[in-house]
Amino acid sequence: MMKHVGLLFVLICLSILLPLNAQEKFIGEVELLELDEKTATFRAEGFAEKKKDVLDAAKKTVFYKLFYEGVEGFNNDQKLVEQEKKFWLENFFKGSKAPYNGFVKGAQLEGKVDETPTGEYTGFANVVVNYESLIRTMKINQVIIDENTLPKKEETTEKPRRKFGIEARENKAKQ
Repeated sequence: MMKHVGLLFVLICLSILLPLNAQEKFIGEVELLELDEKTATFRAEGFAEKKKDVLDAAKKTVFYKLFYEGVEGFNNDQKLVEQEKKFWLENFFKGSKAPYNGFVKGAQLEGKVDETPTGEYTGFANVVVNYESLIRTMKINQVIIDENTLPKKEETTEKPRRKFGIEARENKAKQ
């Protein structure tokens, strides 16, 4: 009986600790290198458990920093997310064809990937983002509040009230 309890305890501990270890870290540095009318080029640091995942980690770090912290020289150094849309934001990084990939115009590792003392891998990448499309998509999904799409107070008019019952019959009889 004690063996089963001990085994169950070990399994519970592993099921709790493994997902914590597998979570992605968006702690790398991000710096704006170039900005034009539609794209922005960033230098980003990525951390990953596997060497081959460092480039993806760098791309994700760019978006995370843009969304939640801001990047110096871009959007007045302010974060992009103005309104939490949990479903849209959570799914932005999920899956093999995650939406963030659609906004990356190009990405290339810069230099070599190094192994950290903790066994993770780190490296820098240049990431080109189609920010014009990203901003438009974020406005459509109401993550960024677009002042141009909000109705102006003086322009809103009350719709005429539809008449029902006796009022409707009286108006019909008058016609």
